[in-house]
Amino acid sequence: MSRPKYFSTQIEIVKSFRHVRELLLKYDADRMMMLEDFEHGQVGVEFVWRKQPIRFVIDTGKILEALEEMPGAGKAKRTMEHAGRVAMRLVLHYLENSFELIEWRVMTPAQAFLPFLVLGRGVTVSDVLLDVTHEAIEFDKVKALTKGG
Repeated sequence: MSRPKYFSTQIEIVKSFRHVRELLLKYDADRMMMLEDFEHGQVGVEFVWRKQPIRFVIDTGKILEALEEMPGAGKAKRTMEHAGRVAMRLVLHYLENSFELIEWRVMTPAQAFLPFLVLGRGVTVSDVLLDVTHEAIEFDKVKALTKGG
């Protein structure tokens, strides 16, 4: 695995929060809430866009595992705070890219945000689908299914 773009980011999480907030305001989102919970290993953002509640939460423990497995990690100690910085950069760039794809009509809002849509019970669409299927569908399994395998 090569080192991804944000492997060594030094951008503080509050700065990423500010960038996410500015981006969401640009697209007329409201009721924004940033989440930083290193004790439970989560960072993310919740907001309302076009009257739809949306929640992105990233498990920083998984980011930390990936950081430790990457080549070039060396002896530098990776922390949950570092994982949180990486996670918020990923959220920011997902949102930037999604909004831009929507503007260019390459993607619909549903394609970009449906998995993150918060339902009445406070869970996201992806939470419900994963609960119903009892496991995450891995990309390789989907690929095999589309080939009739």
